[in-house]
Amino acid sequence: MESAGSRMFKFMLKVTRRKQFWQQTGESLRKGIETRRHLDYTPPLKVLTNLDVERLDYGNVPVYVLRPKDETPKSHLFYLHGGAYVHHITVTHWYFLQRIIEHFPCTITVPLYPLAPEHTYEETIAATEKILHDRFPDVIMGDSAGAGLALSLVQKLKENDQEQPDKTILISPWLDVSMTNAAIKKIESKDVFLATPGVKEAGRWYAGDLELDNPLISPAYGTSNFDSKLTIFMGTHDILQPDVKKFVEKAEGEGKKVTYIEAKSMMHMYPMFTFKEAKKGFQQLMEVLEKQ
Repeated sequence: MESAGSRMFKFMLKVTRRKQFWQQTGESLRKGIETRRHLDYTPPLKVLTNLDVERLDYGNVPVYVLRPKDETPKSHLFYLHGGAYVHHITVTHWYFLQRIIEHFPCTITVPLYPLAPEHTYEETIAATEKILHDRFPDVIMGDSAGAGLALSLVQKLKENDQEQPDKTILISPWLDVSMTNAAIKKIESKDVFLATPGVKEAGRWYAGDLELDNPLISPAYGTSNFDSKLTIFMGTHDILQPDVKKFVEKAEGEGKKVTYIEAKSMMHMYPMFTFKEAKKGFQQLMEVLEKQ
């Protein structure tokens, strides 16, 4: 049974009309994105106080490197934040990354990649590829759109016969920006976070002139024949779940071993929060990171 904490969290999102943002399209959506761009997206004071934080600049792309202050890092993570390719990283992301380091001492590289609608996949992938090459990690990880970008990058490395990170960890990944899977409609009313109209439009902006089934923007259509160990966290009350499930079935049919962790009634990005099921998801994430 779903915990009271999860139900309360969903209720709070409904009250604050979080989903309504993604029910907008066109000029209304653009204005909403512009308004959110004024929010401070740099690491908050708590993160700056508790971690060693370094900023690097790759041209116009800021890159933050987080490390534990008093422990030797066990590993290097490359983290790509979500936000439908249009939003900056949020305080929720920064606190989540701090929690990871507190439980699993590691270095985390966080590129703040170029965003749509001002930029398309071309600039985003080119910038992120360069940083990934320069700061090659043991683990590539992301949530939502960032998880989709992470998978696209791993697929591209494989196709170019290049080394891939040992592990790929995807949290609620956005794998098909077309949002045309008929099963999405069955989940739409249960998802308190995302809505198809705005998410779909954001995907079109990110795609530029590219067809929406191109693996560079929709990795659901790409190869699963890569060497990196793949783990996916997914809730069933998330409109992205049908495409994730479809990709997992396809990958397993092609012989790829996938650790697919599906949580009943859970919302988008659930392991990043702190209610009961979220804590369980976070603990499972720690186990994946610790596993050799």
